[in-house]
Amino acid sequence: SDITPRAERKNIINYQRREKNKREDIDQMADYSSHFPLAEKACKFLTSSPDPYHAVQNMITRLEGVGYARLSKRDPFAGKLEPGECLSPPPCNSVLCLFFVMR
Repeated sequence: SDITPRAERKNIINYQRREKNKREDIDQMADYSSHFPLAEKACKFLTSSPDPYHAVQNMITRLEGVGYARLSKRDPFAGKLEPGECLSPPPCNSVLCLFFVMR
């Protein structure tokens, strides 16, 4: 063999260092398993929303379910805006606008 025992030992040490670094890198990688439920919900939402119009309609349904109120284009907003309230103006096909009145 052309490799001297010293060079062979150096190669082995370098290999062991690289392997140790790989293991440390893997140990430091974030555990994304806690994000799987959110990813599954996002996939379900995107599947049920094949285009922007459906995405807006699905979001309106969800937001109204958690307390957002829809404003009318025809009625003035004065007197309807209370601190801590979440409101959504009427949708324009594929555009959704939300705001929160600060306290």
